Amino acid sequence: MLRLPGQWADAATGLYYNMKRDYDPMMGRYVSPDPLGVRAGPNPYLYAGADPLRNVDPTGLMLFAFDGTYNAPDAPTNVWYFHQLYNTEANGPGRVTRPYLEGVGVAQGPDAAYGRTMVSVTRETLEPIFSWKWKDNVEFQVMRFMKAVEDLKEDETLNIDVVGFSRGAVQALEFGRIVARMLNNGEVAHADRVKLRFMGLMDPVMTNMYSGVDGWEQKCKPMDVDDRWENVLNIVAAHDRRGILFKGTSLGSQINMRPNGDLTGLDPNVVRKLRRDPATGGWTGIREEIVLAGAHSDIGGGWRSPESKAPDSDLSDASLWVLMDRAEHAGVVMHDLPDYLKRIDLPVNHKNSGSIMNLAQGRDGRTYLVDGEWKDDAHLGFYGVKPDSRLHPFKVEPENEIGMFRDGRDDPVVHSASRIPESKYWQQENSMDMSLYCKFLLDKAIFYSSKYAENCRQAINH
Repeated sequence: MLRLPGQWADAATGLYYNMKRDYDPMMGRYVSPDPLGVRAGPNPYLYAGADPLRNVDPTGLMLFAFDGTYNAPDAPTNVWYFHQLYNTEANGPGRVTRPYLEGVGVAQGPDAAYGRTMVSVTRETLEPIFSWKWKDNVEFQVMRFMKAVEDLKEDETLNIDVVGFSRGAVQALEFGRIVARMLNNGEVAHADRVKLRFMGLMDPVMTNMYSGVDGWEQKCKPMDVDDRWENVLNIVAAHDRRGILFKGTSLGSQINMRPNGDLTGLDPNVVRKLRRDPATGGWTGIREEIVLAGAHSDIGGGWRSPESKAPDSDLSDASLWVLMDRAEHAGVVMHDLPDYLKRIDLPVNHKNSGSIMNLAQGRDGRTYLVDGEWKDDAHLGFYGVKPDSRLHPFKVEPENEIGMFRDGRDDPVVHSASRIPESKYWQQENSMDMSLYCKFLLDKAIFYSSKYAENCRQAINH
């Protein structure tokens, strides 16, 4: 049902869609600020400058962002940073929206899928454990996708980009599967003008997300990505020790690209799916997997950064650099990183090893879903940092290859006076020598663009 010019009422949420932003009629304002900030006026939440009789806002500003468990903008993750840095004006052709979905367990708050309010973020107790609403969250994003497709004009193309972290990455995969099926089966009009451009995943985990489905690994095939997706990146944590209770996932035999160009061991039939984009001359059909140093949230983010009042770690910035590097290589236009995200000041590797449970279950390393089978990290095909989630109680020197200190008790970064650890097991955490780690990343050709490689060069020269 049409409301104010350009607004469509949604019975499920009570919001009015303006394509680029959503309007709450009960509050008489948008639920997210104008992307132009105060340049658009002193109050960035107003509709049409608070004068709808004389002004209209027909388009309001398709990135889909799925955050990890308990994650929301009050504790920014790489999903939130990517969402904020996504250039809504330049990512055409056609209209571009960027709906953000907070993580599993967040009940309300800015940009929440349900109970949208601008009050403080609240977090549920049982939802993070059982993930009852995860499919509802995916369907909510699919609904927004369908609305955007319906609104396509004859001369417009819709670019779809999706990023996700943790269980949000699994939601991103499920969303990607649904929209690809709809396009392939003719369930959506204008399918020829919808481009599934980029999917960026950060350490996907599936805890309880397919419970009740016998043999779900083979039946649901959660890591299978439709060929319609042009560029897919999966970033995996090398140092998460939560073993069988926090299982990771891999693209497995779908991988057809490595940063250094080495195709040894890759399936030739999968490699042949790579194709040249006639417009840019670059490769599409890419399926790439990179393992980076850190535990789960050292990849997706969520620890308090040095810019906060209680800084803990910003090692996850390295993962953000890789994510943005691959997105831009796929044609996504991003704003420049702010200065504080171009460097890593507290490179703490949390490795999730402090509790008795984690020590016990992580004794044999982390388990990964690879091509429908569970494998430990010793048998994970990888590129980048060697998966190393086993205990090494007698190693105290830095690993020369990646620069990780093994003994947190004498670690100057872990015990820095400026750091306020969030974990009660912080004394078992390790830091990274960023000059060594960045040299490793550059030697492995992890970055395609000199733009993000320069961040590492600065760390080496620091």
